[in-house]
Amino acid sequence: MSKSYTILCHAEALSPITHMSGSSGNESIVAREAVVTPRGVAMIPCLSGNAIRHRCVRDPGMQWLVDAYGLKGKLTLKHLNFLFHGGNLTDGGGREDTRRIADFQRLWPLGRLLGGCLPDQILAGSLQVWRGTMACEENHPYLASVLPGETLGSRRLRASETFITGYQYIRADAVKTKTDLASGKEPCRVEGTTTAGYNAFMEGLAPLIGDIDAATLPQSAPGKKSEEWWVETPYVPWPQLDAIIPKGVAKVSDRKSNLMIFAGQAITRGAAFLLGFTVPHSSELELGALLWSLQLWQAAGGTVGGQAARGHGRLGLSILDFGEDVPGLIDAYKDYAMSVKDEAVAWLEAAFATKAKEPKPAKPKKGEAA
Repeated sequence: MSKSYTILCHAEALSPITHMSGSSGNESIVAREAVVTPRGVAMIPCLSGNAIRHRCVRDPGMQWLVDAYGLKGKLTLKHLNFLFHGGNLTDGGGREDTRRIADFQRLWPLGRLLGGCLPDQILAGSLQVWRGTMACEENHPYLASVLPGETLGSRRLRASETFITGYQYIRADAVKTKTDLASGKEPCRVEGTTTAGYNAFMEGLAPLIGDIDAATLPQSAPGKKSEEWWVETPYVPWPQLDAIIPKGVAKVSDRKSNLMIFAGQAITRGAAFLLGFTVPHSSELELGALLWSLQLWQAAGGTVGGQAARGHGRLGLSILDFGEDVPGLIDAYKDYAMSVKDEAVAWLEAAFATKAKEPKPAKPKKGEAA
């Protein structure tokens, strides 16, 4: 028997959240949505439903199935795109194969939630993911309308901008940090601005390059109208090259540092969001698939947005007053998924099997009837 469910979750930022939507100048900016308030329209930070759907449900849930079914190393890119990114409708002449749809929904409860595209057929999903709504003053009326009972009540919330902070990182360059480990054999382009500097450099370079005629080096010697010059040296160890470069009148342009500073906005640790998942006309297996995916996501660190490698994006999730047996639903789903393993894998292989092309009829020869 099917039933409609709505799961509400409290998500607290355990580290800065950098779920971005673009940039302003050189600074990345967090995703925001327009909210009507008594003081006008305000742009409030949010988490997109698309990011929540992928990071919290599809990716962890499908990864578990791939591991549980022993499919690692056996899938094509088309399989992977279908399971982890929804697939693509690529073949002409799309069709409605109701038997294939029914088998997919029976064998892949998580797939019935998320849907996807086979090369020649769209498979609709049922899961409705809410946007992550920040718990702030501007969102108070909305939160009070969707949270159960007196969860929020007359509690005051802080303005959204108090939850916005920033970050800045520096991407270093080996030219500045690890030159002592380099071979020192790279060719370098040396540049200068005076004839005296050019002559001094070429005199010092000649004994270092042995039999190579300095006049044959790629270079732009000083002219009558301009004293700017450059020389592309052969392989000369850096310490020796540094010793002959006239200070103040020449430089090694190829050894400029590529050090880069990058910065942006972030949602501060401690900010809270309301997440919601609606599953209309669902079986308990689909509900279990959703709950198991959320649990897997949390166990793996529970990140959303970018820069997880730098410690950003962690959310702590808790379900609000659901009233169902969560462990029981998860166990039932896991048991069922393993019981249909062979059928599910066979369905996946058949859905992406290469179809043999029908041979074209031979053209009639001249003089023969068509």
